[in-house]
Amino acid sequence: MNSMSSPKSESREKSAASGKHKPVPGARPPELGELVRCEDRISFVYFEHCIINRKDNAITVTDNTGTIYVPAASLSVLMLGPGTNVTHQAMTVIGENGATVIWVGSVVYGCMHSANR
Repeated sequence: MNSMSSPKSESREKSAASGKHKPVPGARPPELGELVRCEDRISFVYFEHCIINRKDNAITVTDNTGTIYVPAASLSVLMLGPGTNVTHQAMTVIGENGATVIWVGSVVYGCMHSANR
């Protein structure tokens, strides 16, 4: 034992060394081999005026028309427009699956829309 260590820091070191972490609700994070290859992922998806939550290893997108389920492992980029609420658990599953989240404004959406004409 280091003479400079406190009982509290010793406890944290033992906890970290034993690999004990607070469990996250939902399905376990995928292993590296279980993730979808980049070329097979959805390049990007855009949502606005909705609530994004987590259901197992998928995100749920709910608006006034209903709810859709998007497998988090199939996402590359999730673009969130105005009026979007995201839960912490949704962000956790998105991060565990290696996707990028971008918050955009209505000006960017207008530019994307005009580029698709």
